[in-house]
Amino acid sequence: MSLNDINGLLKRYLDGKCSAEESRLVEIWLEENGEENDEWKHMNDTARKQWLSYLYGDVQKSIQLKEEDKKIVNISPASGLRVWKLMTSIAAAFVIICGLYVAWPTLQDQINPVTYHELKAASGIRKLFVLDDGTRLWLNSGSSLKYPSRFNGKKREVYLQGEAYFEVAHNAETPFIVYAGKLITRVLGTSFNIKAYKDDPDVKITLFTGKVEVIRKSNNKERSKLILLPNQEATYRKDAGSLSKTTVNNSIIDYHSAWKDGKLIFDETPVSEVLKRLSLAYDVKFILADEKINGCTITGAFNVNQNIEEILKSISISMDGKFVREANEFTLTGQGCAK
Repeated sequence: MSLNDINGLLKRYLDGKCSAEESRLVEIWLEENGEENDEWKHMNDTARKQWLSYLYGDVQKSIQLKEEDKKIVNISPASGLRVWKLMTSIAAAFVIICGLYVAWPTLQDQINPVTYHELKAASGIRKLFVLDDGTRLWLNSGSSLKYPSRFNGKKREVYLQGEAYFEVAHNAETPFIVYAGKLITRVLGTSFNIKAYKDDPDVKITLFTGKVEVIRKSNNKERSKLILLPNQEATYRKDAGSLSKTTVNNSIIDYHSAWKDGKLIFDETPVSEVLKRLSLAYDVKFILADEKINGCTITGAFNVNQNIEEILKSISISMDGKFVREANEFTLTGQGCAK
């Protein structure tokens, strides 16, 4: 809330033109921020109007000084109001103005508590959503995102389970913060992918444009953090609790961004990871008949509009294996691949 906003609010309150919600917000704040002798609660309506008129004039002077880029000058309280200790000094006046600026989001939450909504992408489905601040996000299969009914204060916070690609609307004064397990990703405006499925052994954050800060927390304490630049990836290994950063090539970048457009791009990708991607995209299950198959890698590009059996046929040929289907489950057999 800017000084101009405060100025407008006080003027509407003095003129009796505030909404019921705005009036309650002002009165709650004034009751909670009075002096020890609690003058505001004991003022009659006339006295409250006089005191608020003084505060309103003080705000107007502050705005004028800000616009003229001048040094702050001393402002003496009106002599008729010295009976109230709330405004016995210049410092008190500015504490009140700053306090209302800082407290406004909290007061709003008291009147209209923030509720959270949940976005979901069912198994085998990808979805595009646009948040109220203009941020675009794609949720991958089996993923969900919780976000508040409104972004208050000085940050925009969301909570991710699964995988999402973000294109964050730029706002230098209000960082966008994504919570995913024990990792916190803080950005101003950028595009990045977070892969944080509950059953995966690690969490990966891949940056495409801009700059992000990744923070690892444990027991509500910051344990480590790092900065990502474009074409860099952060990996958090859940078993070791370690957070590391690497520079990745364009094939990795393509791998982490193609899914939102319905594409699956692999470049010497381990077969286990390929099957995970296919499982998400098509909502099917895979079984490896022999652990030796894990030594195989796959290179190729597919589209989720293709029939899954077409894709599996291509994969089985490339690794001299075979897929056997039973209902919604595929078993992969083969001799494995020489390393």
